[in-house]
Amino acid sequence: MFRRRAKSPIGIDVGSRNIKAAQLYCAGKGHYEIAALSVIPRVRAGEEIDREEATELRSLLRRHGFHGTRMVLTADDRKLLRAVFEAPAQVHGSAVAQIARMELARAYSVAPDSLEMICWEPMRGDKPQSTAQAFALGYPHDAANPLLDVFEQVGFDVCAVDARSSAVVRACRSLTLEPPAITAILDLGWTSTRLLFACGETVVYERLSVGDSILTLARNLRDKFNITEESAYKVFVSAGLTGVDSSGEFDRRSAEFVQTLLDAHFNNIKRELRPPLAQISRQRCGGRTKRMLLVGSGAKIPGTARCLETGFELEVLTAAPVDLLGGPEYIQARGGDASLTVSCGLAMFEMD
Repeated sequence: MFRRRAKSPIGIDVGSRNIKAAQLYCAGKGHYEIAALSVIPRVRAGEEIDREEATELRSLLRRHGFHGTRMVLTADDRKLLRAVFEAPAQVHGSAVAQIARMELARAYSVAPDSLEMICWEPMRGDKPQSTAQAFALGYPHDAANPLLDVFEQVGFDVCAVDARSSAVVRACRSLTLEPPAITAILDLGWTSTRLLFACGETVVYERLSVGDSILTLARNLRDKFNITEESAYKVFVSAGLTGVDSSGEFDRRSAEFVQTLLDAHFNNIKRELRPPLAQISRQRCGGRTKRMLLVGSGAKIPGTARCLETGFELEVLTAAPVDLLGGPEYIQARGGDASLTVSCGLAMFEMD
């Protein structure tokens, strides 16, 4: 007998350069398959999305195989409030959330009821402690409402606005080590490189700046060869950290320059990674992070995982949708783009 599978809301990750969209089938409790994926170039790169662009997005999503108007959006990272705080070791659940809300309100001098919030249970060490460190994110109503209005005015039904940190950890859970082990997630984004540490689905640490962004890397090549930033990115994806130009478009000197840029970029990231990796090991009473997952535009550059493994005693894996979820063969090629991982995590929000 034919049985229609439930489809998730559409996960929409609005970036400065592209809009990433994902919709999933629910294949059972906690199990998903890819229904539709798309990367849509922004009409006005770097600007906030407006009603005209949202209208065009709705039309494009229909043409790209998405169904329905229900969606989950990413919060604007620039407007999120962040707090790391100490909570009594014996406190759990709603009591931790209350402490987190008051910490955010105090740190940013805002009213406690003026924001929506997500917080995670404190990371408890291997030895008894009187307090434990916890992490929380807040999104002010004043920041969320204009974003909601843009999408709802053109006919979308916004189910939720979620933080990238929360979405990416949710998407990556099939590759995340079992608690109490800690998994690092490195988001090699277009405009920022950020690091998360997760214990299961609990975010225990977030660092917003770990070396330069892919955009900075692309601008260095743009200035050398007078090409666009998008073309520069395609060069990096073609050449990679292997030192082999698969396209055959570059002479030896140009290929060497590309390799030098990539080596310097990722060596800088590796230097920036050492302090937080050491810090999380100390907090875990000598435990060591044994796995790192790569997401974002930079994860598509060949050789990135192998480069980041060198010098660290950890396994580095790419966490693109195809690595995390099942789906039909015709969609597998698009599923190799790790910049779509966050949108998959957004799509899981309501169905979880």
